[in-house]
Amino acid sequence: MNYFELIQIILLIAYLLLILYFFMGWGLIEPPIEFNKEGKHHQFSIIISARNEAGSIEENLNDLLKQSYSIAHFELIVINDHSEDSTLTILHQFKEANPTFPIQIVDLNFYPVVSNKKQAITLGVELAKFEWIVLTDADCTRHQNWLSALNCLINKQSQLNFIYAPVCLKATNWFEKLQALEFAGLLGIGAGSIKLNTPNMCSAANLAFKKEAFNRVNGYEGNQHIASGDDEFLMHKIHKMFPGSLSFLKDATAIVYTKAAPDLKQFIEQRKRWVSKSTKYENKTITLILIGAYVLNLMIAFDLIMLVWDINWFKLGVQMLCLKTIIEGLFLYSVLKFFKIESYIWFLSIAAPMYVIYVIVIGLLANIKSYHWKGRIH
Repeated sequence: MNYFELIQIILLIAYLLLILYFFMGWGLIEPPIEFNKEGKHHQFSIIISARNEAGSIEENLNDLLKQSYSIAHFELIVINDHSEDSTLTILHQFKEANPTFPIQIVDLNFYPVVSNKKQAITLGVELAKFEWIVLTDADCTRHQNWLSALNCLINKQSQLNFIYAPVCLKATNWFEKLQALEFAGLLGIGAGSIKLNTPNMCSAANLAFKKEAFNRVNGYEGNQHIASGDDEFLMHKIHKMFPGSLSFLKDATAIVYTKAAPDLKQFIEQRKRWVSKSTKYENKTITLILIGAYVLNLMIAFDLIMLVWDINWFKLGVQMLCLKTIIEGLFLYSVLKFFKIESYIWFLSIAAPMYVIYVIVIGLLANIKSYHWKGRIH
């Protein structure tokens, strides 16, 4: 065995141990909480930053209208981020049709100094009346007991400052199901890491935090210039100041459903946006893990390409890919089962070799090229 082979094997073992670590964290998360109508009803300010969401925002609003949680205990703040479609018109029509629903519409055209999502959310937090801030995206849908589930967790774990709740991609075709498979893995890693008090990733499509904690860590100060990361950077800051006060809500009624990228072009731009923040984390352990995973995939790709010159390298690449896929599959199946989409696991045999190429290409593009998102170049 030469040094290059040894490095690959060491990297693979480290990666597999890391996946098993997150798998353990996912398994340790407590089961769903039974609703307790006698407990305290916390008050929530839901903030949605919407840009060009005319095709999705109405369904989202109707879902919030149907929440079982009393409207006396929550408010909705929708921030129109310079939409170029009919998003703002739909918002005002909804407000007129539901005069008793506690919705506040904020048009950023009247706030010229606010120019990105982090600033929009910060403005929303400033306008919020209540103790708990809940972030979700404009294209999301959810169960009628969504807020009730959040409330139950807060009553059970009174020390909380930050909650990450489940997000699932809606999928109707094979391309979207492949995305949902990947996203389930990312969610499982994020949830498991929070449980083990080493938080690394989350999604602003479904998270909550205390307004006081947001203010104490100075919100997004220090990373407002980075277009992405309005979720993870904040989580890391709250964890640093208030360790042990983060939790994942593993409850099916708390799931938020969001759309997968409809085509390859939007998928690539979205993933470039996600990966673009990978070198910006204050906690360099996270960056180191991401680099290690990237190098591992690069080495597997190298081994597979070597089929033309040396069959032994190819065999090593196949063995590494198979072992990696098996361990990932065990973890993924557990997460998919929670979302009741465990049949998606059959896509893993297709996704595994594709993922090696995808990681290499997206990782490279995200760090050398700008990306387009919702009509803006970052």
